[in-house]
Amino acid sequence: MPSQGEVLDNWCRRVRDAAMLAHGQVEPAFLESPLVDIAYAIKSRVKPKPKIYDKVLRKRKDPKKPRPDYEPRDVTDAFGIRVVTLFHRDIVDATQYILNMANHDEKVAHSPFVKRGVREVLILTSRPEGDPLSIGAEIQKVVAQAGHADVCKPPQASETGYSSIHLILDVPVSFEVEINKTQKDHPLPIEVQIRSVFEDAWGEVDHKLRYSENRKVDATRRASSPWQPHLNALKVYLDGCDQHADVIKTQALDVRSQERIVPAYIPFESIQSALQVCANLDDNFQIQLRSAYAARERLETALTPIDKARAAIDMVERFEAIERDFHEILQSGTDESKELYFNVKMEEAFGALFTQRPDSFERAAQIYRKLRQDYPHPVVLYRLGQIYYDRKQYDLARKYYEEAARLLEKSANIPSRHWLRSGLPRAQALVGWRKSQMLPETIRGQRERLRLFEKAFDYAKQAVDAAEAGSASEASARNSLLYYGVEYLLACRTQKDRSKIAFETLKPTLNILAARLHLASTNETRTLDTMCRAYRMFGEIGQAKKVAQRVEELIESLNTQGDPDEKEMLRYARETLGLGEHSQRKKQLTKRQKKQ
Repeated sequence: MPSQGEVLDNWCRRVRDAAMLAHGQVEPAFLESPLVDIAYAIKSRVKPKPKIYDKVLRKRKDPKKPRPDYEPRDVTDAFGIRVVTLFHRDIVDATQYILNMANHDEKVAHSPFVKRGVREVLILTSRPEGDPLSIGAEIQKVVAQAGHADVCKPPQASETGYSSIHLILDVPVSFEVEINKTQKDHPLPIEVQIRSVFEDAWGEVDHKLRYSENRKVDATRRASSPWQPHLNALKVYLDGCDQHADVIKTQALDVRSQERIVPAYIPFESIQSALQVCANLDDNFQIQLRSAYAARERLETALTPIDKARAAIDMVERFEAIERDFHEILQSGTDESKELYFNVKMEEAFGALFTQRPDSFERAAQIYRKLRQDYPHPVVLYRLGQIYYDRKQYDLARKYYEEAARLLEKSANIPSRHWLRSGLPRAQALVGWRKSQMLPETIRGQRERLRLFEKAFDYAKQAVDAAEAGSASEASARNSLLYYGVEYLLACRTQKDRSKIAFETLKPTLNILAARLHLASTNETRTLDTMCRAYRMFGEIGQAKKVAQRVEELIESLNTQGDPDEKEMLRYARETLGLGEHSQRKKQLTKRQKKQ
């Protein structure tokens, strides 16, 4: 028996109160997240109790699909929040981040949602199926990667032309409801809408004309209204504006990246380079700067996560103190002060990444985003890319890496052997490889994976060429070159391609890495794992087993098998150690049978 009268009224009040609590949780989480970089506006509202009451009654008597048992707990938009993007293509990034929040991704600072509490994903579109400008397929891909394909419906063409992405997510704001004569806490479902500014403008006009004032008018009369054709024409026009805005953004970013002037200075690499710039400044400034860089050195040499976190917190506090105590000097507007301010903020953000505080990544990202506006430096963009890579937002990471590469290409002041010239292409290779691991096992997926492997291999070659000979950077670059080369070879279809790359590039690289390492004493697990894979590919099973033995010893002694990458390395090492055992036992059995 559905609730009626005072009981229904009380339930509607409970839902409204829960929605107000959800508002206090969800909106601040959105406003303090990277969504503010993507969004033009973030709007929210709590549905008043009378409107909740009206919706329940309307759903029960819906002429098309009546739901007589519909209750206030079934209302999914008692609280609604809308993310409005300037550009249509940004909707994909916004959707991906919100799903990461819903999944409690480890790199998301704070999630206001029930973990994996995704009830429904609706893709409402005004574009016909197969339209190359539609983002429907991209949204479906993002939803599938987040593990919610089962609640994502195929893109639906709206009769009215309305277009938006709707997510129904659970918020842990429980309210007491009566279910089967018992009392039970019920998480509150809320609606998250994601649309472009042009879709939002049309949606507001449509809502005003069609939804609010004409709810009691039947669909046939609405369709024949004299304003209806004009509303439809407005939608077509604004869809075209959406398309043009995306084109303008793409072209403007290309031009801006070419026109932006990269600062003449580069981030300090040591306390000595910092002191050279501030040699004429107050002695107290230099003393505080020395102590801050000493904390940075402790961070770099710390061996345990706890020691790193302590050193990072100390480092951040010291650089914050410099900014606070010497604000006038840092904001004086001279070239010297700008360089010092840039480096103080860079160090503050770098330290924040290691504090292990819940907001550490977002705090660092906020600093880097502000520096990106005022100091368009490739190192800033590289650091932003690293943050989004760590959050598993690989498309955003790749975007920042590509912007950093464009700036680096024209940065004559950055030395040819600067670490960034090797580190950046290595990062680009890694993010491409990560993307390749997410592709489906289809023909199209295999082709795209091969393309990404080839691209990663090319980036790794750039990293080797840019690294200083004999440096740790060169060793890391060669390790990347060998790893991606093996992946690429295994994905290649023709033996001609395989042999050419193998013997011209990979075999010499393997020999260089093997000559550099002392197998019995090295702790470079990742390099050893790469060598093990290469030896196996070249058929040198004996060498592969020797390396695999060392990988197994290292990972077991470090007790870090919870790390996904190290779990995979350990699995591969043990698989390698087991190679040939079956055939050896078979040979021994055959010999015994012959003797008998």
